Amino acid sequence: MIKKNGFTILVKNNDNTIAISTFSIRKKKYKNSIVKVLYWENLIVDKNKRDGVAYLEILGYLRKLIKSKEYEDIYFAIRRKKALAIHKAAKFRVIGYISLIFNSIRLQFRQILSEDIEILSYEEFYKHLQNSSSNKIFYLKNFKGFEEVAEHEISRQIYGKNGQVIVDKKNNRIQLVRTIFKSFLLQVNLILQDDDFDLSKKLKCTKQSLFTINFALVKSLHNKRYFSIHSPLMIYEILSLKKLINISNFQFWEHDAW
Repeated sequence: MIKKNGFTILVKNNDNTIAISTFSIRKKKYKNSIVKVLYWENLIVDKNKRDGVAYLEILGYLRKLIKSKEYEDIYFAIRRKKALAIHKAAKFRVIGYISLIFNSIRLQFRQILSEDIEILSYEEFYKHLQNSSSNKIFYLKNFKGFEEVAEHEISRQIYGKNGQVIVDKKNNRIQLVRTIFKSFLLQVNLILQDDDFDLSKKLKCTKQSLFTINFALVKSLHNKRYFSIHSPLMIYEILSLKKLINISNFQFWEHDAW
């Protein structure tokens, strides 16, 4: 099953589907060129058919795609130890780590935003992306780090989720903040900070609950037990087949669970 922005692989046994796996097509910078790569989104195998055969069939098909140069690399984020061991045995290699850490607790007071900053809900930003051809201010490729990202990729990831997008018009930056829980008194956020340019402090200005607890995702090249002064609550490993992708090229929005 092939779509413009990705495809799904079905593994069958006697006309019965025993495994399903979905991949998204991405464009990434590699040296001085742009390459097409695959992001491995998921793998679901029938509980009675987990003998490794379905995985080997999917892996064999993927290797043919790589060998034919249709795609240059395959990468994904993963946390479960058993699944990690299987992928590493198949020669996928670690390119970096992502940890979930505690970030801050804030008492919020409404303030006036500067003209350079705008905060949109995921729903509002989704609508801007759908009309990007007629709204050049929110043309996604205008923002740093999103030059090779298509509107439909971000739209698919934020659709139906709660969160906010901080738009820095002056510096052409956007930052996604996923809202895990929200009431009048308490809000719990997950800050997606892809580089050192952190806009999340701007959230104290508007549209927040009285108390806000912020968690953040942090990238690292090494599996450190501690990130800064924080102990990680959860650690993901980023794996790649050919290591053309590096941790700086990985963007948090790519992993649907976040």
